[in-house]
Amino acid sequence: HLVCDGAVMFHYLWVAPVEAAAIVALLVDFSWDGGLICAGVASATVLILYVLSAIMTRIRGRFNAVQSKQVTMFFEVLQNVRSFRFYGWDALFLHKLHVLTDQMETFLMRLAMFKSFNFILVSALSQLLCIVMFGTLSKQNGALTPKIAFTALSLFNTLRFPLVVLPNAVR
Repeated sequence: HLVCDGAVMFHYLWVAPVEAAAIVALLVDFSWDGGLICAGVASATVLILYVLSAIMTRIRGRFNAVQSKQVTMFFEVLQNVRSFRFYGWDALFLHKLHVLTDQMETFLMRLAMFKSFNFILVSALSQLLCIVMFGTLSKQNGALTPKIAFTALSLFNTLRFPLVVLPNAVR
């Protein structure tokens, strides 16, 4: 299962940028000015998503380290529970376990915050690109045809996939 997931992520490393580049190229073909602005916004978003992925990876690594300490300590307590109770060390180790749990909680809160920001950014990107593209097209041509509008909306919706998959594949 892990080998299959790794192969899929390796596949997304080259598919996602190619798909995103093709979509941006089609948008540039529709409207030169609006397409270039959309390309810049999409490129900046990919960089931001990559930075968020790197930050989330570091937070996840710190969380895993604290969780490993907690599991090791818990296992030690369970193996030696009689001697800990006899010498009165149970309160000390219980306090240490609570401290580790509090550390894990802060890492989980940070991770949830960055994941939420990542999701909001990817979700809002297509609407932002629509506003930029349609505003530029309306300013240039004065009228927006349904052919261009629905095609561009479809492309913006399709652009979400590479933007979600690429940072995860890089990570």
